[in-house]
Amino acid sequence: METFPDPLGIGPKWSLICTIAAEAGCSLLLLLGFATRLAAAALTFTFIVVIFVVHSLHVIDGDATYLTNLKDNEKAILYLFGYLTLLATGPGSLSLDAVISRRRRKQKENA
Repeated sequence: METFPDPLGIGPKWSLICTIAAEAGCSLLLLLGFATRLAAAALTFTFIVVIFVVHSLHVIDGDATYLTNLKDNEKAILYLFGYLTLLATGPGSLSLDAVISRRRRKQKENA
């Protein structure tokens, strides 16, 4: 935990907690299709920080050098584009968000 990067200046412990919450909790929300855009926004922010802050500065033996190799960020960039797509398109028709929305619409029509 002490070696975990602290790009936001909140401490390595809190950076680790926020990252785990985003990657585990928000990924579970995406699997369920619940709060899809909110979860995708949190994951998008996480991966933007990973790509442009954490992975852009690489420390070797105390010397900081900027990475120029795109291959080092390839997985993070692929995840980022997936989350950006979900952020833009929203949940599908089989998601919990869609089911809740349909139920609310029916309740309004019946009232």
